[in-house]
Amino acid sequence: MTATTPRTRPKLSPWMVVLLFEVIAALGALQLIYDSYSSWMWFLGMVLLAILTSMVYLQGKKDRMYWTSLTAVSGMGIMLMVFMASVTGVFSPLLGAWMLLIGAAWTLLGRKMGILYTTLAVSSVVALVVLQQLKTLHLEFRHPPPSIWLTEIVILLTALVLQRAMFQLFQRTEEEVRVASQQQEKTNRAFETSEARNRAILESLPDSVLRLSPEGVVLDASMGEQGNLPLREDLLLRKKLQDFLPPQSTDQSMQAITWALSGYGTQTYEMEVKHPSEGNRIFESRVVALNQEGVIMFLRDVTSRRNSERDLRDSYERFEIVSKVTSEVMWEWDLQNDTLWWNENLALVFGHERTSGQIDFWDQHVHPEDQAEVRRSTRYALAGEDPHWAQEYRFRRADGTYAHVFDRGIVLRDAKGNPSRMIGAMMDISEQKRIEQERAERLYRMETLDRLSRELADVGLNPDAAMQVIVKNSVRLVGDLCMVVTLAEKPGQTRLAAAHHENPDLEQQVHFLMGNRLLSMNTGISGEVFRTGQPVVLGGISGREVRYRFKKEFGPFFEAHEVYGVLAVPMLVHGKVTGVITLLRTESSRPYTTEDQTLLQNLADRAALTLSNARLYEENAQQAEMLREANAVLEQRILERTKELAEANELLTRLATQDGLTGLSNRRHFDELLALEIRRAGRSNQYLTLILCDIDFFKLYNDNYGHPEGDRCLKEVAAVLKNMFRRAGDVVARYGGEEFAMVLPNTAPEQAQLLVERIQELLHQRHLPHAHSKVSDRVTLSIGVASTCIHDHDPVTSELLIKTADEALYDSKHSGRNRATYRVLQEAFI
Repeated sequence: MTATTPRTRPKLSPWMVVLLFEVIAALGALQLIYDSYSSWMWFLGMVLLAILTSMVYLQGKKDRMYWTSLTAVSGMGIMLMVFMASVTGVFSPLLGAWMLLIGAAWTLLGRKMGILYTTLAVSSVVALVVLQQLKTLHLEFRHPPPSIWLTEIVILLTALVLQRAMFQLFQRTEEEVRVASQQQEKTNRAFETSEARNRAILESLPDSVLRLSPEGVVLDASMGEQGNLPLREDLLLRKKLQDFLPPQSTDQSMQAITWALSGYGTQTYEMEVKHPSEGNRIFESRVVALNQEGVIMFLRDVTSRRNSERDLRDSYERFEIVSKVTSEVMWEWDLQNDTLWWNENLALVFGHERTSGQIDFWDQHVHPEDQAEVRRSTRYALAGEDPHWAQEYRFRRADGTYAHVFDRGIVLRDAKGNPSRMIGAMMDISEQKRIEQERAERLYRMETLDRLSRELADVGLNPDAAMQVIVKNSVRLVGDLCMVVTLAEKPGQTRLAAAHHENPDLEQQVHFLMGNRLLSMNTGISGEVFRTGQPVVLGGISGREVRYRFKKEFGPFFEAHEVYGVLAVPMLVHGKVTGVITLLRTESSRPYTTEDQTLLQNLADRAALTLSNARLYEENAQQAEMLREANAVLEQRILERTKELAEANELLTRLATQDGLTGLSNRRHFDELLALEIRRAGRSNQYLTLILCDIDFFKLYNDNYGHPEGDRCLKEVAAVLKNMFRRAGDVVARYGGEEFAMVLPNTAPEQAQLLVERIQELLHQRHLPHAHSKVSDRVTLSIGVASTCIHDHDPVTSELLIKTADEALYDSKHSGRNRATYRVLQEAFI
């Protein structure tokens, strides 16, 4: 829209009209003083002129002062002519005032009106002269009193002063009009520039923009790329909002317009518009007040954004649910802000407080040896086409230890293909790694033991070669420095028989310090093992702390090397200590384990047996010539060996009837004793009670605490049962994996119930934790009890009694566990 400057008439001041009426009033006063015969006509004319001027002023809407001034000047001219004609005639000095009035009209009212007044004045004078010559009018020069002439001259001068004042007012008004016109032109140009700029801005905006009146009429429109309104701009002009918006959206928009015009700032809301081809669309609307005459409405189609936000919100909700129900540590890496979020499992698994911080937290807790590989694989995943990432590494716990973890994630990219987020899950596989490592170590030890057997077979009965084989394999199996100290020929003295270390210099130093010396049996750790026959294990110490427990000859070794642990075991032959194998941990702070001790003791026993055999072979070779003495000695030894064999057979029998883990009777022995007790009870008509019990949820116990802890649990339960049933004839046996059986002769059902309650009480007092049990936080038993009073001809068999107790045990398990079920078999025979 282009603004144009309208042509305006001269701006006249109201003071001009006031001055003209002052002149008219002065002439009226002069008429009154002179007492002219036409004074009444004068006053009547003045009244009529005032009424006419007021009507023109009140009726005028445009150029009000212009037409009012024109009326006043015209009336003044007529009244001056009347005054001249009635007082002094044509040649009155007021003719000059009349001429001044014509000049004022020329100047004040414009050229057109000036020409009109001049023409009228000249025509009037010519008409008077013509009429005078034609003697139609008889105008004569009168001789009024000098006072009248003087008055007319004063009026003439007054008119001149008034005209001058009117001119100054006119000039001032014209200057204001000129300045106002220039200002108007500047405003119009600024308006045009602003209109062009606003139009360019509106056309460049992606939104649809509507300029609305307070009534909701569209005054201007611009359709943006993202507006998506189903109407053209030309069809929207002069339309009301209700013509193209639904009623609810129209009410929202009109309320927003009202609030914006009331000074409450920008109004933002969402409304729904039906698109002819795309269905219902959601538009975001912002209403901004321009002035009291209109507002600007910005419309943008946000349907896709709202759908994306809903999908994203649903995705986050699903992610939150997964992160809460899973046992793994979930994490999210915001690549834009370089921040990392963890779920609450971070505290449960690794002990760290749940935090949302910089990525440095992750990097700082990765093991230093794994950091380079983790960074490399992460960079490859972010830069590559495959969004999936997986890595095994070590992650530091809150207590400073490291856990083996399997971490995997997926890279999410934005619309431009740049990585924006990475979401993943971390699983603690430390237990799996430990099992794999133990399996590998067990396999390695089995291979080493097999190689040891072959090497011992190769060296035969050579004691020195056998010792070297023993120490080398000890280092292979357990590690670090290995020394073998054996009895010397001199009583009470020992000597270093062999030593080995992967570092030849360290091994040479040991031989230098102790190789050619006799050592006292009363000092040092080896002397302690010789005296007591028990192994010695030291851990968590430094070399300077343990040096005082070694022989003084070994002192320089501790000055040069750090020792973190010591393991010394006896070499026993028939219960007699013939030597000591000692291991020193010099390269690692890992303590010696029970498995290390068991393995080294196995090696020591083999070494003792080899040395014993070698010694026996040497003795037999030396005494070959003394056959009789050798036979006597041999017979003695045969007797000793026979005795040992009997003891071994007894031990074998005991092993055949006892469970190797718990020391209770095994299943085979239990079956024999149960059949025996049934026959014995039948002969004496006594009660016999069989109790079967099963550890509740023992598989979960093994799965979560490990099999070593499961074995310890079985031993604890066995100890409770063994301490409970100590009567002669009571049988406590390990019936199955986690099942136990008790045969109680001469025990009535009431007594059996008291005994079962006592079992549960003693087991409860043991405080064996079982956090994964579904019935208690401690280890509990499900018990089945079968009691019967057996007579001679009762068909009671072991199978029947076991079946009855087993059915009772089944009822206990399926009734909630941690309870006992009692059955009396005798009732079936009554």
